[in-house]
This record gives sequence, structure tokens and C-alpha cells, in this order.
Amino acid sequence: MDGVLLSETYHSNPFMVEEKGKGIKVSEWLLEKGIDTVYSPKGFEGKGPGYVFSDAGVDVIMAEAMTLEDIRRNLLKV
Repeated sequence: MDGVLLSETYHSNPFMVEEKGKGIKVSEWLLEKGIDTVYSPKGFEGKGPGYVFSDAGVDVIMAEAMTLEDIRRNLLKV
């Protein structure tokens, strides 16, 4: 991570209504979008998305109490 925000977009989760496997599906969908870092209030250890992101080399950063503005501000500090 080099601290540069290349782009920021917003998308609706197309898998939100899925009953099973939605975490893996949305993780794979995000990879197709070209993400390299995920900020999440919860960890993915031992869960499908954790394996998807780990295999793809995506950085997962715990951001429990962080807002988008906090994340942007922290990127500028790097």
C-alpha cells in the first residue's frame, strides 16, 4: 500500500439478498472491480471472503470505528 487513492466508486451489493455464499460472491465481484485494499469493521479470518482476499493479495484493514473521511485522512498521512 503506497497511500494513494486512485479511485473511489460506490456500487450496490448485487449479492445482498443471496441466502448462501454471498460473502464469497461479493469478494470475487470486488476483485473483478480491481480492488487491492478492503476496510472492514469485522475480520474475515476463517471465512470465505478472507480466503478470497488472501489468495488475491488484497490487504484487509480493520477499521472498526473509522468513517470514510477517517480512511481518506489516514491515506494522506502515509
